[in-house]
Amino acid sequence: MRINTFITRFLQVILLLLIPIFAVSEHHVRALAALAAFVVSFIPAIVRRNYKITMPWIFDFFIVVMLLVHLAGLQLGFYNTFWWWDNMAHLMGSAIVAALGFMVVYALQQSGTIHISIRMIAMFSFFFAIAIGAVWEIGEFTSDTLLHTHNQFGNTDTMVDLINDSAAGLIVAVVGALVLRNCPAPQTPLHHPHKLKDQSLFSSKESTV
Repeated sequence: MRINTFITRFLQVILLLLIPIFAVSEHHVRALAALAAFVVSFIPAIVRRNYKITMPWIFDFFIVVMLLVHLAGLQLGFYNTFWWWDNMAHLMGSAIVAALGFMVVYALQQSGTIHISIRMIAMFSFFFAIAIGAVWEIGEFTSDTLLHTHNQFGNTDTMVDLINDSAAGLIVAVVGALVLRNCPAPQTPLHHPHKLKDQSLFSSKESTV
C-alpha cells in the first residue's frame, strides 16, 4: 500500500471511530455527520471503479481532511474560537463538492452517457456547489430550530457562508474548464482513454445538452 493511500485510509478510520464516540457521548447530530462524512469519503473510489477515471489521490485526501475539519470545528469549538475557521471550512468543502460534480459529469460525458460541452460542465459544477451549500444552510437552520443546536449566527453568517460557497465553486469551475481546454486527455487529472469531445471552454460548436 502506498503511503498516500495509507494516510487516506488512516483518516477514514478516524472518521469511523468518531461515530460511536459521538453516539455514546449523546452528540447524535455529530454522530450522523461523522457517518455521512465516512460515506462521502468513498465517492472518489466509487467514481474510479464505476467510470474507470484516474484521479489524483489528493482528491481522497482533501475530502477526508475537509470532513475532519468540520467535525473538529464542532467538537473542539474552533468555529467559535477562530473567526476564520467557518470561512475555511466552507471554501474547502464547496471546492471539493464542485470538483466532485465536475468529475462525475465529465466522466458521464466521456462515457457517452450524456452529450454536454465543457462550458456546461463548468456551469454545472458552479451551480452544484451553490445548491449543496444552500442545502447545508437549510440543514443547519433545521437543526438549530428542532434540536436547539447553534450552527447559525444570524443572516450575515449565512450569507457569508453562501458567498464562500459561490467563490469556491466559481474557482473550481474556471480552473477545471481551463485545464480541459489546454491539456490533452492523457495529461488531465481526469484522464479517460476516450478522446475529449470538447476541449474548448469558449468553443462555438457546443454539444447539445
